[in-house]
Amino acid sequence: DLNNLENDLKETEKLKQEAEVLEYAAKEKNQKLWEEKRAIQQAMVRDQQIREIFVDLDTNEDSLVSIDELQKHTELDTNQANEFTVEEVRVRIL
Repeated sequence: DLNNLENDLKETEKLKQEAEVLEYAAKEKNQKLWEEKRAIQQAMVRDQQIREIFVDLDTNEDSLVSIDELQKHTELDTNQANEFTVEEVRVRIL
């Protein structure tokens, strides 16, 4: 009977290890899917933010942002140099 118990134990341990491998694979798959979904959601939110910023800048609603319209947004020019650097726009808009 001891041999039977040892064999049963070995079989049970083998089944447990197989189940753990499957569990790990399922967790990895779900993690990747969750990360992909989150990235898509973040991109959608970012796209909406950019659209809202564009609408705010396009004061005459012609679907274009002119230099005159940009110049009206002095809050973008953080160092009052009458020009916008990429970093100034990134900090203020992005």
